[in-house]
Amino acid sequence: EKLDLADAQLPKVAIVTGNGMSGTSVGEIWMMLDNQYGISPTRLTIEAIAKMKSLSKYNVIIVADGVLPRKHQSRTKIQEWAKAGGTLIMTKEAHRAANGTGLTQIKRVAEPEKGVENVIKGMILNATIDTTSPLGYGYTHNELPLMKVGITAYENPVGENVVVPLRYTANPYLSGYISQVNLDRFASSPAAIVTKCGKGRVIHFADSPVFRSYWYGGNKMFMNAVYFGHLY
Repeated sequence: EKLDLADAQLPKVAIVTGNGMSGTSVGEIWMMLDNQYGISPTRLTIEAIAKMKSLSKYNVIIVADGVLPRKHQSRTKIQEWAKAGGTLIMTKEAHRAANGTGLTQIKRVAEPEKGVENVIKGMILNATIDTTSPLGYGYTHNELPLMKVGITAYENPVGENVVVPLRYTANPYLSGYISQVNLDRFASSPAAIVTKCGKGRVIHFADSPVFRSYWYGGNKMFMNAVYFGHLY
């Protein structure tokens, strides 16, 4: 039987920092990469990206729960880089920038009215991961508990260029406070969406898989995105 093989790739990682980015989200990923895996990512501000002639020296760029201003050159530079073959890893609200440049079409589920019952400061939901996909490499079980903060839920994507390697289970509750309304919104919804764009791809995580750098269960998955994301 013929095997479908692909070349390994040494990650050359940059993470976007500064204006528009969440310091907590950037810090937890930066700390994990540096302290736990010995990878010191290049820190790039959106201003620096806008002035760069090319981003080709990097093959992985991370935007952690950040916002890239509309009509800012950094958006265009990252869009062109991703389509040329880069792996763009985004968490939480960062998908808005990818949507804005046409790289993705990630849609959110309508949110309930504001109220104390619709506030989630931190709880645990169960998810299933596709162990045959690049994100699931090395996992021996297909269930993965995830930290959930906030009530943002995402619709199931449609299209041949989109893959959902991680989604919450039909009955995802494990621990913490959540209203039944929000639990139903999360049930079977995507926890990670991979969108192929040109020669590259965007890997979007609904929440941070490495919450505060102590949620170790998601480390392998995030590092799989770094090391094997190019296989999508």
